Amino acid sequence: MNTSRNHGLILSEHTLELVPRQPAVYAILSDGEAGSNNQRCRYVGFTENLRDSVLKHFQPGEPIVPLRYFMLSSKLKYLLYELLPGTDKSLLFKKTEEWMEKFNMASSSQEKEEMAHMNFA
Repeated sequence: MNTSRNHGLILSEHTLELVPRQPAVYAILSDGEAGSNNQRCRYVGFTENLRDSVLKHFQPGEPIVPLRYFMLSSKLKYLLYELLPGTDKSLLFKKTEEWMEKFNMASSSQEKEEMAHMNFA
């Protein structure tokens, strides 16, 4: 039985504390709330600690330059996520690829190779 479920919230300094510290696959969206016709996916990823990963995206050291500019802007940011506690790495990769396809995010073979070699803290 699949009990996973998507969750979402608008990201702001007031809602960051609501982001769980659990493994998850997630997307950062802009230009409207999730479910609207004009939303744009800015990022899809997976993590062992969702809150820490989301907080890092707000830091000036964010390595993905367009994402860094977006996260530091005043534009609306929406976080959509699926918690995956106790999930093994292969399922996290599979879920991430599903989400990338769902949001029409390009995934190069190099990105897939990098995901395969990631280590969790």
